[in-house]
Amino acid sequence: MIQFHPSVNNIVRIAALQFSDMHVVPKSNELWDEIDLLVQQLRTTYSTPSEASTVVLPARQLYRDIGIDPTKNRPSSEALLRRTLKGKGLYQINSVVDTCNFCSLQFLLPIGLYDFDKIEGCVILRIGMDG
Repeated sequence: MIQFHPSVNNIVRIAALQFSDMHVVPKSNELWDEIDLLVQQLRTTYSTPSEASTVVLPARQLYRDIGIDPTKNRPSSEALLRRTLKGKGLYQINSVVDTCNFCSLQFLLPIGLYDFDKIEGCVILRIGMDG
């Protein structure tokens, strides 16, 4: 169960998906073919990170709305986009993490990934605090 803290009401929207019985592999060649295709499409559309600045505005605004300076802490989707546009490859972690990064690049939204078996109790979505 996910609860919203009042500090994020009317600011944050989420979608939560839960998958079970997943087969995680170190690398999926089919997935990396799709990632490579998406990266080429992004590089064709935007030749530099500054050309892509308008597509990352919603995520940057979200960060501002919750009190994070997006020029100091970039949304993960923007960091992935900047990395690909600079010609750097994405890190290969495993089929699940790589899929999450693919979706973040595809939709240009920051996406979190959590191991459900490690969650204890209720998840509360709130603005982070010091410490």
